[in-house]
Amino acid sequence: MKNVLDTRYVSMKGYENPISHFAPIPVVWHDGKFHTSEHACRAAPFINVAPKVFEKIRNAQTPIESIEIADMYKHIIPPSWHQRKRRVVMEISLAKLEQHKEVRNALLASGDLPIVLDTSNRYWGAGRNGRGLNVAGKIMEFLRDELIRNRYPLSQEERFVEESN
Repeated sequence: MKNVLDTRYVSMKGYENPISHFAPIPVVWHDGKFHTSEHACRAAPFINVAPKVFEKIRNAQTPIESIEIADMYKHIIPPSWHQRKRRVVMEISLAKLEQHKEVRNALLASGDLPIVLDTSNRYWGAGRNGRGLNVAGKIMEFLRDELIRNRYPLSQEERFVEESN
């Protein structure tokens, strides 16, 4: 596997980066409003398992706090979560795109560069050596491609304008 950190890429990290799960951009998912998409991603495994933990994560003050709370309860995450986690993170990322034009614009501005979550996590990110699976980055690349190909997702106001024409 090639080291993705050896090439030009768009980073998914940072509080100021709209495509980052840490960006202070709220997302509504499963009838709940989350401070960030990181909050939603961390709460998701607990939605039908431990509603109080789900709410505790949803209401965490920061993305880091949401991670810390989720880590405290990771022992109760059902094994079935691992079969669904990619799809759920895709849903949350799509919800964020649909709800915020600034996120769509930032994603489009990434052009055709690889999108990388440059973190030590080998599943969601590039890993310490740049050879991780980078699933989070690949999800954003997929959504970018869909956005370019289909002009989707459109915000409510963009849908109205298109339907009016």
